[in-house]
Amino acid sequence: MTPNGSNGKKAPDLSRAAIALVACASLFGLVWVSADERLDRLRRPSARDAGSAEVAEIGAAGTSAVGAAASGGVGASATDRAQYERDLLLDLMVRGSSIQVLLVAGVLVGVFLNWRVLQVASSGVRTAVGAWATERYGSAIDQLGRSHAPRDPNVEVRLGGIYALEGVARDSVEYRSTVVDVLAAYIRRNAPLLGAGMEPTVEIQSILTVLGRADATGIDLRRTALWGADLRGAALERAILTESKLAGANLTSARLTAAALQGANLTGATLRGADLANADLTGARLAGADLTDADLTGARLTGADFRGATLGRARLIDTDLTGLALEHAPLAGARLDRARLASCRLPNAVLTGANLDGADLHDADLEGADLQGATARHANFQSANLARARMQGIDLSEANASRCSMNGANLTGATLHRTSLYLADLHRTVLAEANLCDADLIGAELNGARLDGARLQGTQLGNAGLRGASLAGADLTGADLTNANLQGARLDGARLRRTKLDGADVRDATLPGDIKVEPRASGADG
Repeated sequence: MTPNGSNGKKAPDLSRAAIALVACASLFGLVWVSADERLDRLRRPSARDAGSAEVAEIGAAGTSAVGAAASGGVGASATDRAQYERDLLLDLMVRGSSIQVLLVAGVLVGVFLNWRVLQVASSGVRTAVGAWATERYGSAIDQLGRSHAPRDPNVEVRLGGIYALEGVARDSVEYRSTVVDVLAAYIRRNAPLLGAGMEPTVEIQSILTVLGRADATGIDLRRTALWGADLRGAALERAILTESKLAGANLTSARLTAAALQGANLTGATLRGADLANADLTGARLAGADLTDADLTGARLTGADFRGATLGRARLIDTDLTGLALEHAPLAGARLDRARLASCRLPNAVLTGANLDGADLHDADLEGADLQGATARHANFQSANLARARMQGIDLSEANASRCSMNGANLTGATLHRTSLYLADLHRTVLAEANLCDADLIGAELNGARLDGARLQGTQLGNAGLRGASLAGADLTGADLTNANLQGARLDGARLRRTKLDGADVRDATLPGDIKVEPRASGADG
């Protein structure tokens, strides 16, 4: 019997190979004998040669006959020699070809024999390894199943079984998924949600370590109590952790891509640099969690609790954060490109240097938020609350902030090129040195706003309220202030070339010396 359990398979294969080799040798022998016979025939004089010699001998009596026969004999002898040489060359070529055929056949047969030997040997090795793995697996399972009595002296035995199973999974592909399933089932049985204790036992932690480096996907750890577990750098792609308790766990740099974490408790967990792309965190609790540098691209976060969570430099690109509570959340440097933050609660959130390009923040609450140096090009802030927000240097180019509230906000040096602020509340807003070129401020409330040195070329300010606003040194070239209310406004030093002031109320306004405006009457082109 062979090592792989089959009888008589090796012998027939080798017999066929031997028969093929003998057949090749026989064929070569036949070709070689045939060539020898042909060469012998060529070397023996033919009947025609003998007749020619006899005629030459009979004609030797006459002088003229002798001369003619001799001449004919010499010609025949030369022709036969040339024919003999050609046949000899052909014979050598035939022999050489036969040798080449035999060599090629020998090489092919040798390759076949080697392949068969390796195949049989490999099968035997696999069988031996499989039997060895089965024995090791059974022994490790016995160790893992030892008693769990209090102060159990068998804890070391169980640990040995855990690491023995890891060795089996590493050495045997056939047992890899089985070992992962067995270890995951051990955790589910011995660390249930209702179990006593706040931290994993040494066995549970050891299994978590083994599973974390097993590089397996879809590990099922649902509804398990893993408070304070150490899962740093663990590979848990597509892991099922639904409703599991991971409060205070260390998941630094863990790979949780597309993991199922619905309803999981990650309060105070450390997830710095963790990969949570496309993970499902619906209804998860992440209050106080550290998600600095974490990747949440495409993650589902509906109903998740991020209160007090740290999200500095986190990637939330294309992520749906609609309606989430992120009060005081540190989001400095976060990537929120195209994120959906509609109706999101972000009062006093820190978003300094954050990227909000294309993000949807309509109806969001950002009162008192820090957005200094952030970029929000093409973002949607419609009806959002940005009262008293710190927005110095923010880039809101071509953003939609119509009907939003920026009451008392600071936008010094901000870029609002072609931004829509239609009917926006900008009461007492600071826009000094801001770029508002071609922006839409029709009907906006700017009473008491500071626009000193602002760039307002081509800006639409029709029907805007600018009572008591300061526009000293502002550039209003080509701006439209038709029917604007500029009562008590300061425009000293402002540039008003081609500025439309038709119907504007400039009572008590401080205008440049060369500008004369009849209240509610004439326009002015400076």
